[in-house]
Amino acid sequence: MLKLWGTNMNKEEVLSKLKTRFSGKKVLVLGLGREGKASLKFILENYAALGVDSLGVADQNVEVCRNCVLKANQTYNLSVQDFSGPDYLKSMAQFDLVLKSPGISFKGLEYLPAPEHTRELASLKAAPKTEISCQVDLFLQLYGEQTVTVSGTKGKSTTTTLIKELLAITGFDSVLLGNIGIAAFEQIFSLESKVAALELSCHQLEFTCHASSVALLTNFYPEHLDHYHSLAEYYQAKLNLLKFAKPGQIVVLPAYEPILLELALAELKKEQRVFFLCRNLTDLQNLQKLYEDMKVPATAFAFYYDLTNKELTLLGQLDQANAKTEKLKLAFSKQLEVVHIQLDSILAVIATFAHSCIDYERTNNSSLNTSLLKKLWAKFSQTKVAGINQCLKNFIGLEHRLQYVGTYRTHQVYNDSISTIPLAAIKALQALPNCQTIILGGLDRGLDYSSLIDFLKDKKVNVIALKDTGWKIVDCLQNLGAKTKAIKVENMHAAVKLAYEITEADRGILLSPAAASYNTYKDFTERGLDFVNEIKQQAERI
Repeated sequence: MLKLWGTNMNKEEVLSKLKTRFSGKKVLVLGLGREGKASLKFILENYAALGVDSLGVADQNVEVCRNCVLKANQTYNLSVQDFSGPDYLKSMAQFDLVLKSPGISFKGLEYLPAPEHTRELASLKAAPKTEISCQVDLFLQLYGEQTVTVSGTKGKSTTTTLIKELLAITGFDSVLLGNIGIAAFEQIFSLESKVAALELSCHQLEFTCHASSVALLTNFYPEHLDHYHSLAEYYQAKLNLLKFAKPGQIVVLPAYEPILLELALAELKKEQRVFFLCRNLTDLQNLQKLYEDMKVPATAFAFYYDLTNKELTLLGQLDQANAKTEKLKLAFSKQLEVVHIQLDSILAVIATFAHSCIDYERTNNSSLNTSLLKKLWAKFSQTKVAGINQCLKNFIGLEHRLQYVGTYRTHQVYNDSISTIPLAAIKALQALPNCQTIILGGLDRGLDYSSLIDFLKDKKVNVIALKDTGWKIVDCLQNLGAKTKAIKVENMHAAVKLAYEITEADRGILLSPAAASYNTYKDFTERGLDFVNEIKQQAERI
């Protein structure tokens, strides 16, 4: 098996390293979602070894918090403090270290700026002496050298899953962790020399100041405005992947995502090595212009994908990228809508392969250059391309992400419940031109839906709208005199019933809400399952 800079630590070594963060401190677990409960369990089971002074738990849900505290005190014979209720955030000032769960929002709280030229994050004005951290930060402190991290607005789960599969194909023992559903602490004592493919949301990165050896950002679009003070704050949380990088980190960035590119370039340091993916010659020309303007480091590498010939080409470093050499012939699955996710994933795996083969110096300059990377590329393509192509051909995506549910009453049905922003619904309809009916709508988080409304107004599609955003979209379409048939419904049962009634034979039905689910459902998974169940149950009632 190939390896990164894995430490292969045993339990005692893990606890010894983490003790520096916990010893003698009053610790608060803030939030009791999946990750918060995993953090609490870890601390309780290793309380003495970590040297914790005292422990508290805080959550808005009184019943959940009290049950956790009661169980903890009975099982571990401790005196864990309960800070539940509407004022639970005020408890932070009483503690030295807070492990924040991803779902907890600090919107409305004032920050103190981080000291310049340090690896510290901003602190809260209401708790200026309290260190705020999170499970992901502790995990990367331990295992950053053997971790590939993925973040961005859309495509994170699919990209991370494919990276994990490609890592296995190319000879790495790997594990899938993070926002996709497996808390990082669940592998904290068993990672050994495995490579972690770690999906990270903005909420998990908000208070993370450690980085991974390979980092990939997919795209940036407006999202989660209900959680952050501003859009800039949301983007900055994701950019922590780059901000706190060590020398030698490899970053994979799409050259065709303008918002992401501009913000990421401002964070890059000369010690980082960047793999830029270009999907056409315009992307490459723009990248060259940025290099000439000294906005892109000369040490960055350009990769170009030829859609016609299905070839991924290493062009070399930007100051030497003048010839198309070292091509990798690729064969993708039929899901063309995820082609760039597949390319991003391949580059992340190539970066991991390169990182594992190079004896990085722990200085400001690593030994990765064009000549060496081309040698590694040749070795990689000769030995790994067959397995990669087989993996790509077989890759069918994930549940609730443009998932093909099946054909019911002659209609091809697709479940894209993960769609939580307007652009996701637009891309779904573009990828599935046979879909005549779209079901959309959900929680109103203040996003701008003008792009989706503009896209729909001249389309010959049926819009079936759920509360709350869906109803607003219908009102806007009707006010514009749009040709689109747009109808409001109360729930998913009514939406599916209407979809069957108004969709022509052999045309598709798509759930792509373009909004979060929390006004009606626990999460997008519950929403997607409800849609699929209604599709199947109502299909049998003909």
